[in-house]
Formats: sequence, C-alpha cells, structure tokens
Amino acid sequence: MKNALLAFWITLLTLAASTTSRAQNPIIKHVFTADPAPLVYRDTLFLYTSHDTASVQETNYKMPDWRIYSTTDLVHWKDYGTRLSPKTFAWATGDAYAAQCVYHKGKFYWFVSTFHKKNDHSQGGAA
Repeated sequence: MKNALLAFWITLLTLAASTTSRAQNPIIKHVFTADPAPLVYRDTLFLYTSHDTASVQETNYKMPDWRIYSTTDLVHWKDYGTRLSPKTFAWATGDAYAAQCVYHKGKFYWFVSTFHKKNDHSQGGAA
C-alpha cells in the first residue's frame, strides 16, 4: 500500500512539474521552410528545402523557391539562400514543391517538382 501511494505521489508531482512545449524549428528561424531533403556529402550535411512565404493568417501556402542550408556540426548552419525557383525554368509555372538532391558519379542532381505551363502535370528537374 505504501509503495502504491508513493508511486501515485511521484507520478502526480512529475505530471505537475512537466511543462508544455511548442514545436519549433531550431535550425531555420528567419524564414518558413517545408519539405526538408537531407544530403550528406563528405563531412557536410546539406538541407534542401522549399520556402513558404504565406503569412500566418493565410489558409494556403505560397512556395516561390527552393533554398539550401549546410552544417558540419549540426549546431552552426550556413544559409545559401534561394538557389532555384520555378522561374528558373522557361516551361514552369506555379509553386516550388518538394525536391531532393542526390550525388552520383561526381555530379549533384537536384530534382524539383513544379507545374508545366502547358498542362497540370507536376514535373521538373535540375542538375
């Protein structure tokens, strides 16, 4: 009985002492990003993201471009800024959706998704 009572009080105190935490992005704090795609090359982690410029009040997203970040220690990050947007491609229109970068035989291939001006099928790519 004493053990059960002690366990009850420990549980109650633990729950009372816990605080509510909010999700945060500890890596990127100055812009909204989405669709993170990591790539490790040598001793560096690269993070390829889409960039959401919609305000908090808006109910949809606005994804005008893709950005790159890198780190060698997971603490200090370098922001390379915007590197591609749908405007980069003469055939593209619309938002910058999820992307991925891969390294193959000495080259980096950055696959991006957006819409073609002539149809509604999502497609894209850059190397």
